[in-house]
Amino acid sequence: MAGNGMVYGTCFTSDETWLNKIPYPGYDWSTAVAWSGELQIPENRTFVSIMNSIREGKANLFSLLGWEAAQFIGLENTSFDDMSIHSPRGNVTVNPENGFTEAAVYYATVSKDEVTGNCLLTNPEAASVTESEREGLKNNIQSLKNTEANSWLNAYACLES
Repeated sequence: MAGNGMVYGTCFTSDETWLNKIPYPGYDWSTAVAWSGELQIPENRTFVSIMNSIREGKANLFSLLGWEAAQFIGLENTSFDDMSIHSPRGNVTVNPENGFTEAAVYYATVSKDEVTGNCLLTNPEAASVTESEREGLKNNIQSLKNTEANSWLNAYACLES
């Protein structure tokens, strides 16, 4: 990771639970995350408070997914189409076309925690291009369905699609 180039990390690379254990590499880097304990959303403040009152650090991405699952179960719907909850990460909806949940993506910076000397996720802000990126991916998938060659869309630079 040496050099003058920009560094970007995936959401699991930038999980706050993991980051606070990793020594700061000497420079800030950019990332996209699904959630941060620092999001200034009322539901997030409630989530973080309740989870961390159980055990410090319990508010994390994995407990968030369980929290959201409980919210969806509580809706008691017989159809997932257009279901929506107010999550600690913002509005989460079920896409009726594919059954997947969709929520905001947040851009953030991994900086130095001056207290510990380790990494710290800072300044999470909702990405403005999430919907257009989802639409572009949907168009790519449709295009691949009409192609004789088999291919795989992936986020790994070492694998050619």
